[in-house]
Amino acid sequence: KVLGYENDEVLGPTGAVAIPEFNTRFTRQMLVDTQPKDFNTLLRLSGFSHGTDVWAGNIRDLIVNGIATVNETVGCRDDIMLYLIQKGMEPSLAFKTMEAVRKGKVKKSGEFPGDAEAQMRSLDVPEWYIESCRKIAYLFPKAHAVAYVMMAFRIAWFKVHEPLAFYSAYFYRRSQKNSFDAEMMTAGVDEVRRKFFGTLYNTYSFFALYANVDEFEYKEADVPMTERPEIDRWILSVLNTLVKNVDTCYNEYEPTKAGRLISEFVNDNLSNWYVRLNRKRFWGGGMTQDKLSAFQTLYTCLETVAKLMAPIAPFYADMLYSDLTEVTGRDNVVSVHLAKFPEYKEEMIDKELEARMQMAQDVTSMVLALRRKADIKVRQPLYTAWIPITNEDMERRLNAVKHLIEAEVNVKSLTLMSSNTIGMIIKRVKCDYKKMGPKFGKLMKSIAIAVEELSQEEILKFESERKYSLKINDTVAVIELSDVEILTEDAPGMLTMTNGNLTVGLDIEITEELRFEGIARELVNRIQNIRKSSGLEITDKIKITLSKNPQTDSAVINNKDYICNQVLGTSLELKDFIENGTEIEFENFKLHVSIVKE
Repeated sequence: KVLGYENDEVLGPTGAVAIPEFNTRFTRQMLVDTQPKDFNTLLRLSGFSHGTDVWAGNIRDLIVNGIATVNETVGCRDDIMLYLIQKGMEPSLAFKTMEAVRKGKVKKSGEFPGDAEAQMRSLDVPEWYIESCRKIAYLFPKAHAVAYVMMAFRIAWFKVHEPLAFYSAYFYRRSQKNSFDAEMMTAGVDEVRRKFFGTLYNTYSFFALYANVDEFEYKEADVPMTERPEIDRWILSVLNTLVKNVDTCYNEYEPTKAGRLISEFVNDNLSNWYVRLNRKRFWGGGMTQDKLSAFQTLYTCLETVAKLMAPIAPFYADMLYSDLTEVTGRDNVVSVHLAKFPEYKEEMIDKELEARMQMAQDVTSMVLALRRKADIKVRQPLYTAWIPITNEDMERRLNAVKHLIEAEVNVKSLTLMSSNTIGMIIKRVKCDYKKMGPKFGKLMKSIAIAVEELSQEEILKFESERKYSLKINDTVAVIELSDVEILTEDAPGMLTMTNGNLTVGLDIEITEELRFEGIARELVNRIQNIRKSSGLEITDKIKITLSKNPQTDSAVINNKDYICNQVLGTSLELKDFIENGTEIEFENFKLHVSIVKE
């Protein structure tokens, strides 16, 4: 109130968020209950929070019920001795009484030392005080409380008078501990709604659209795991790992961590990877075993996510769960909050499969970053991406997911390079002086020179073994891969990127053939958008007419079958003029297109 803030502006009535010692919900509620007005009261609150069996069920009840004020109660161990001496008790007995109470001996035995209890009553010590001491299991030293509260005061001063410095330091330290998504935090509620709930809604909408077309109601028996494609086994393995981790978070009263895990699964694994890679499995044709497996897998993920998020997003979870189960009749309960919480199945977790799929995701992310760097859209095919292999595990995993990476980054081939072709890129090693200086001292200058002179083969060995030994004078210096940064230089017509021991390269040369394919893919995208805006059903077939243009005619003729297959076209014609067609824009020219439902 003094600062002119409302409660919702500072996350409550105290303004203590992010202030050490008074930041937790427990201590903020303690501030609300006690309304401290001076430093001494804050010392007692520090003692209440650090003691055992001091506040809850003890002193809080005395204060809330008006039996005692904060400063009349026991906050720290010193309070007992000073109070009893002030009341007239002999100092040595007052000290023994303090020690017995603060160590929990009185609580354990029910007895005070010597005749301390009788003396307290004779000195008019209130009965509530004696009984309060009898409940205490541990008391905090006042000197510690003073140090902690003084620290809190200093930091609180910066929050009030230098807020920019305060919040910069606070959020930097939080981000170092991966405590929050800074981008999402600064964007606020709308970003959470878009990034998580929006993505989950779109994933459900995709499922519902094709499930309705194929009348999928989960009546068929589950496709055996051994007969499901690897991509299905992977997402179910990740799902079971998620169940295990989220259950642990809830048991440890960490709902924020649980929510973050669920969000990462929905965004990174379910939507941006599984659904995106498997769209074609849901399209057209009858209910094959492959399509059934895709439907069952995606349904299982959505239903499980609804159950996992129910404790922290109860209404949205219930809606999603109801929308799913009203059609399938699974679980036979009317609400997600009456359904059994998911139990992870150890036999469905495949860590090797998760590891190689993670490698596929990492490679994909790096290649897409190179495309953005070169300003080349994903719809534009390229010939080759290549990866130098540093060990057998890496080669085995990449060979297993090559086809996924090629499809996702739109290259004709992913080439896994052996060590003798590493010369296609130039690598060099840069020392991290902040890490290595204290470690190697006077040898640092000589080590830096030796590291700069490492050959390409030696650098490859360094990456593979994650450490490298150098003999400097008569001393052997062992350098860890984490001590250095591996830098790469691009060859002409190539772009490269390195992340740890993983390097990817991309051939960015676009031939006329590739350019034609890129135009065809762009046309497919524009025609699909016109289909959608025209209100056509996803199963409707169409006749397509395109205006002639020298920049696109060859691309259309060479890729006619591909375009028709992608948009359910039965015919595709080129004409000089199209009446009432839809205009579509490319970078430096325009076309007109007309689609007619057959």
